[in-house]
Amino acid sequence: GGGIDCDADSWMYSLSSNTDQDSQAVIDYNEQVKLGSNVTESAGTVTVSTAGWYFIQWTLANYSTVSDTTVTWCRKNTTKVGGRLYWTSNTSYNGKTYGLIVEASASDTFDIYGEGYWSGSSGTEAMSYWLGYRLGA
Repeated sequence: GGGIDCDADSWMYSLSSNTDQDSQAVIDYNEQVKLGSNVTESAGTVTVSTAGWYFIQWTLANYSTVSDTTVTWCRKNTTKVGGRLYWTSNTSYNGKTYGLIVEASASDTFDIYGEGYWSGSSGTEAMSYWLGYRLGA
């Protein structure tokens, strides 16, 4: 049998600057770190072309002087999957991470959806990011 091509079926994006999102919407992680050949991305939405089980993780860090409530979740085909990442009134750098394993068909889409104020920076110090990769069929 064939092996898993985690390189082709993977992605990672980060926020390159601080982002204030006052109403719920797709989070457009604007800095591409990795985009596999079997994955496309547009305005924060990733489309996979290979069916299988995917590990998805996102991390958000609150900006140090802002106390906005943060609430986010992963969506598959615009429907919430898994739980949510939520916190209120932070006034210090405080990263929260959520991960899940979800089954996808070819052409399914994923995004991280919600609202809050997040810390971002360019380069390898990005504090807010999301990634995914296929685990297998």
